[in-house]
Amino acid sequence: MVFIIKKGNHRSTWVPEFTFKKRLYFTFQFLSDPSYTLDNKSDQEDTNKIFGISDSWYHRRHSIRIGWRYDTKLKKAICSVYYYRNGKHYIEDLGSLKINQDIYVCIEIKKDCYRVTTIDTQVNIPRTSK
Repeated sequence: MVFIIKKGNHRSTWVPEFTFKKRLYFTFQFLSDPSYTLDNKSDQEDTNKIFGISDSWYHRRHSIRIGWRYDTKLKKAICSVYYYRNGKHYIEDLGSLKINQDIYVCIEIKKDCYRVTTIDTQVNIPRTSK
């Protein structure tokens, strides 16, 4: 499935779903150059969401997302997991991205953490939602 974010838009589609699965798998890739430069440094450092899940209705209290951003200093697109734990925002890099390269992601939903695994990296994100 190909999702295209049109110029000036924030998302390609809106597809909220519920799941009770213990593992979620997906693959993504960039079909063209993902580089971009913004005048506002803060906006340039923002992470663009690819996929996200939340433990509650309050997605900025308990949730994780897989995303990417373009680092102008490194001249690379960086994949990361960013998350909210008790309302505080955190980010961990998962590695750099290349055009036409499949990025495989597995998110395991465990009682005390989310385990995010890619080909090169694995991170555990504590779950604090009750």
